[in-house]
Amino acid sequence: MSRVGATLSQNLALAEHLQSLAKQGTATDAQVDQIRVLAGKLSADEGTEIRQVLKSLQISDTARAHIDEYMLDQLEKRLESVAHSKSVGDVVSAVTLGLTVVGVPVLNHFLAISGLDSDVSLATNAVQFALLAGEYLGGYAAVRAVGAHFKKSDYGEQD
Repeated sequence: MSRVGATLSQNLALAEHLQSLAKQGTATDAQVDQIRVLAGKLSADEGTEIRQVLKSLQISDTARAHIDEYMLDQLEKRLESVAHSKSVGDVVSAVTLGLTVVGVPVLNHFLAISGLDSDVSLATNAVQFALLAGEYLGGYAAVRAVGAHFKKSDYGEQD
């Protein structure tokens, strides 16, 4: 069981507690409750480690019910967090696409008004294409930046 807690580099206190419990093979209700305190917002790695240790522990039915309820509650919160991050990214993507859809025809309209000859028209089409590509890639970067700012998908990693 030396691998217990090996993936919990961001929560060493929980890793040590789980290693201790795994060596004992049993845990009191207070020791199981301590898992909840040490984990806080439960990350995916913490959940995996806790499940692995709990499989081998002899604990009371009450303690098992409490820790299972906590883990389920934290899973639901993590899923809500991921859904929120996705919705923010979707909004930014929609705004970027909308700007592209409106911006390119407006640019075409103003260029057509100026009555440019065909050589300049080809050059302006190339510029429009570059703007479109830049807006798309810039929009992707904006989605990532906004997503990182509002990111909750690493639920529990930083608590």
